Amino acid sequence: MTTIKVSMIQMDIFFGNPKGNIDKAIPVIEEAAREGARVALLPELWTTGYSYENLRTLAESLGGKTTSAVLNAASSNNIYVIGSIPRIKDNVLYNTCVVMGPHGIVGHYDKAHLFRLIGEDNYFSAGNSYSIYDTELGAIGTALCYDIRFPELCRSMAIAGAKILFVPAEWPHPRLNHWRSLLIARAIENQMFVVGCNRVGTDPMNKYFGHSMIVDPAGEVLVEGSESEALLSAQLDLKKVDRIRSLIPCFKDRNAAAYENRADFKEA
Repeated sequence: MTTIKVSMIQMDIFFGNPKGNIDKAIPVIEEAAREGARVALLPELWTTGYSYENLRTLAESLGGKTTSAVLNAASSNNIYVIGSIPRIKDNVLYNTCVVMGPHGIVGHYDKAHLFRLIGEDNYFSAGNSYSIYDTELGAIGTALCYDIRFPELCRSMAIAGAKILFVPAEWPHPRLNHWRSLLIARAIENQMFVVGCNRVGTDPMNKYFGHSMIVDPAGEVLVEGSESEALLSAQLDLKKVDRIRSLIPCFKDRNAAAYENRADFKEA
């Protein structure tokens, strides 16, 4: 498959209300599928928001109500759905991005970089590895919100073969310029598509600006939202990844010996 349509569900999130958010998102997933999308990307913690006081009661396993509802929609509509939820395993909480497809859960990723400015590290445990998912759509990677400030993570996935990076986010005001610049930079430096879905609306801590974006491997913005709820879509020509990497052979020209073995790179 060389060309796919990808949709982003830029939504406000009912704070601490998984059922309300699931009931809100499922019809939009179905709408995206009717319009030909093969992937629907949801924001970070799209079922709960950062409802810290309720996380332990709201968190689920990968076989919980949220994944069951989404998998049913994915199967019925032949679409992949990506988004993060609060996950509990062995009494430990993770902010987990789940990739769900028509035939079940493809895989998951536990957020590696926790945003201490809002106390995320006080509630969640960090993951310690990235994930590459081999799908009929090609090799894809996932990162969550704050992760895009860490180019090492995204570069590792690109080197491992990912051609699309999906980024669910809850990125607030006043850092719109950071959000836009980082998504574009990750696309340019890794010569891959970057799909970032940010929420809109407010919670008790922040106001969120949306501006969900799809950026191509040359750094061109294919679609960008405003600060309102929206279903945003674009066609991705996956052959463009190979064309751009051939035109400017950054990966062939990497001199990893110059930096990857340096102590200050690892321990800065």
